[in-house]
Amino acid sequence: MFKKLSFVLACSLLCSVTPLMVGVTYCEANVLYVNCGVASSGDGRSWDTAFKTIPEAITAAIDGDEIWVKKGSYLLSSQIEVNKAISLYGGFAGTETQREQRNLADAANETIVDGNNATRCFAITANATVDGFTIKKGYVSEEVSEGGGVYSSSESVSISNCNIIGNTSSQGWFSAGGGIANHGGLDLTNCLITNNAAVDGFVAVGGGISNDNWDESGNPAMMRVVNCTMVENRAVTVSNPTRGDGIFNGDSLTVINSIIWGNGEEIYCGTDCSVTYSDIQGGYPGEGNIDVDPLLTSDFCLLPVSPCIDAGTSDGAPPTDAKCMARCDNPEIPNAGAGQFPYYDMGWCEFACDGTTDTDGDGIPDTADNCPNDYNPVQEDSYPPQSNGIGDACDCEGNFNCLVDHDVDGSDASIFKADFGRSSFNRPCIAGDTCKGDFTCDGDVDGTDASLFKSDFGRSSLQHACPMCASGVEWCVY
Repeated sequence: MFKKLSFVLACSLLCSVTPLMVGVTYCEANVLYVNCGVASSGDGRSWDTAFKTIPEAITAAIDGDEIWVKKGSYLLSSQIEVNKAISLYGGFAGTETQREQRNLADAANETIVDGNNATRCFAITANATVDGFTIKKGYVSEEVSEGGGVYSSSESVSISNCNIIGNTSSQGWFSAGGGIANHGGLDLTNCLITNNAAVDGFVAVGGGISNDNWDESGNPAMMRVVNCTMVENRAVTVSNPTRGDGIFNGDSLTVINSIIWGNGEEIYCGTDCSVTYSDIQGGYPGEGNIDVDPLLTSDFCLLPVSPCIDAGTSDGAPPTDAKCMARCDNPEIPNAGAGQFPYYDMGWCEFACDGTTDTDGDGIPDTADNCPNDYNPVQEDSYPPQSNGIGDACDCEGNFNCLVDHDVDGSDASIFKADFGRSSFNRPCIAGDTCKGDFTCDGDVDGTDASLFKSDFGRSSLQHACPMCASGVEWCVY
């Protein structure tokens, strides 16, 4: 009989300030610093004398210490053992003197822990906090393979503001928790969990998360998932049935304000599951739940027409999102949520509603960005018709029937094909003509236009929708 999984998730967002008390010895230190870019490790007491690796800082730390990790990629040859009651924070530029100065909204500050498809990323055996990391390519392959990205076995662990991407638990006779496997109490808040897998075991469960709600001492614990987005995770075996592509839960589970979509079996619940104000594909019983395509951007945030905007509850939810942006009310959308502030969004990132959110991280607020979901700091707008208000980075050549949908698909290809080959030598595009596909406005529909059409073919509302268009839109006025 295989051992029950234990996994308890709850989330606590920590964007507050902690006073710095850097002493003269490690045992008195409050903050230790890590920078993978230094040539060799210093004493870890400042950014200038930082440790080169995270394990060095953990070794020097004592319970209660914080470890600040500078942006960059930390490639692992063995898992990081978090065996002290400490807090690890990523997302620093390397100049901060207070934690509140950390800018998680700046993509340049991404702090990556990379298992290189060779080792698990984190093994957490103490009451610790992990905040502000991308945890990817973790891998575990043992007789019982659990937690490719994170294995947690302590009674009170917090993981927040993290991207848990592309991790795997594989082979053995039992594979569980490709992204996270828990045998204790775990709070998971403002996290993206995507493209993780539990595979190849005789039994495989919990592609994204596995939990059975018992820590190693046998004490029960609660799993809470709050304002998280879980998409495209899988549990796969060759011939045996699997359970919980998104979440496998053996006992007690609470999910609030979360999006769990496109995983397969979204949630497997043993007993005692509470799911509220969440978007679950296929539906799930509970107050405020919906079963509607969440309409996500390419980075799994919310499109302007997403049904998840202003549909969450503020009760028990963090006041800020994964980028430390305040959750806010979109005045154009009726509040469908609950709590004191019935306008919190579902998912890991709040939709822009205050004019300051910068979804694509290019330094231009969404309200002023001509392509708010595509990185384009120069804001080019040269594709004809020139200066149409839609930047070149997201201008959708070929969405001819944009009044019907926002996809570039087979129906648009048929329209393009009908006019392909028209040129000034045979049948040029002329005044009053509906000459589809002359993106360069030279009177021809030729190979140059075909290349532009090809570059956007396949864009769809399921992953990267074209912008809306006005009635009667045409590319060119001849």
